[in-house]
Amino acid sequence: MVLLSDFHQILADGYDQYARWGKKAPLVLAGGGIVWRLDATGEPEVCLVHRPRYDDWSWPKGKLEAHESIFHCAAREIQEEIGQPVALGMFLGHTSYPLPDEGKSAGKGTKKSKGRTGKDTNQIKHVFYWSARLLDHSQTAHRSSLFGSVHQADPKEISQIRWVSLDQAKKLLTRSDDRRLLRPFSAALESGLNQASTFVLIRHGKAEDRKTWTGEEAQRPLRPTGAAAAYALGRDLACFDPDYLYSSPWERCKQTMVPYSLSSQLPVTYLDSQTEDAFNADGQKAWQDLLDLLITSNNQGHNAALCMHRPVIGGMLEHLRQLCTSKSLARALPKRNPYMPTGNALVLTLIPGDNGNVRIIDLQKVEPCVY
Repeated sequence: MVLLSDFHQILADGYDQYARWGKKAPLVLAGGGIVWRLDATGEPEVCLVHRPRYDDWSWPKGKLEAHESIFHCAAREIQEEIGQPVALGMFLGHTSYPLPDEGKSAGKGTKKSKGRTGKDTNQIKHVFYWSARLLDHSQTAHRSSLFGSVHQADPKEISQIRWVSLDQAKKLLTRSDDRRLLRPFSAALESGLNQASTFVLIRHGKAEDRKTWTGEEAQRPLRPTGAAAAYALGRDLACFDPDYLYSSPWERCKQTMVPYSLSSQLPVTYLDSQTEDAFNADGQKAWQDLLDLLITSNNQGHNAALCMHRPVIGGMLEHLRQLCTSKSLARALPKRNPYMPTGNALVLTLIPGDNGNVRIIDLQKVEPCVY
């Protein structure tokens, strides 16, 4: 199993280089996805795009823009190229190749790559792919202000969109790297991807210091930097399209959820069992309430987000490890305090498990882009 966290350094370097050099950065980040649906017979279909510039068939994808995360890049580029909004699901994999080899079958690139200007270039393109599902108007109306504007692809960029079977996709895709992504996607389908839902665990933004705060602990608010991270996180949450929002009722968690709740016009349900005091008093009840929420969300096909406190998250992680479908996935969950930086999120992909339980088949760490 390949996890997004395996590419942490590539992403960190890519963000840093884009901030310094923009589109001339040696490391070029891009995002895309395998957009899928079930046909009338219940068989999966995937969406391919034809690019006349290269006369190739590929997965919808595109390059990172300024002040954008790789999640937003993938969701935005998919929508631009196929003309329909999507919600990201589990991470599927990564490909890389010299930028001048764009559109060529893998293995046909020149040893000494040259750009279209004829000048030598050492730019390497790293593309990250997710599974993605189409969203209808009712699902996208609440996220538009958070997600931002999306421009339709020029016909010179994308001339055709085709829904095909997995076997047809294998024949049509130009690059062998793209064809290889069908393996993890097919494996995910066999694991229960068609019944998957997304659950986002959020650690509240940076709050005023405990030592200097003189009010009630439950009323300790976010710092301005924490509020900025909460706002920025909303843009990435929109990529996963949570339609149910939950939070500890303590002020710093409530304030972390405010930007997404206000922009999406979705209400927040407050869970008393997820406060620090409630967790300290009865950690097992806190876990059982969270587990019930995971199960209910998955059974009903909802994506959801929950804002929590560091100590509570720490207590939940050991339980969550038991739900992971592999040891490598369980090891990817944070093990040490503080578990997650403030204002960050952990995205879980859930599928139905045995005896009414749920299982975790993927996890992704999200860090808001604050600038």
